[in-house]
Amino acid sequence: YGPAGSTESFIIRVGAFRNSENARRVAESLQHKSVEVQVAVRADGLNVVTVGPFSRKGAAEDAAREVKEALGSFHWFFDMLIT
Repeated sequence: YGPAGSTESFIIRVGAFRNSENARRVAESLQHKSVEVQVAVRADGLNVVTVGPFSRKGAAEDAAREVKEALGSFHWFFDMLIT
């Protein structure tokens, strides 16, 4: 993702789902990409799908484009956030 020792990192939040099956499906659809996909369950029960981390914002933006392509016709549904 980036140079070793980098302290700044960027994460793409792909989506947050009440239904864990929906989060799992989205995560599985991204598994074939060369990105690290995680699903975390927050205290309020939301299942948050993220991709990353990336050491450069540009790399995160490139990955976000790949994620949109991987999600196909459903990419309009996701409002991705790079943090």
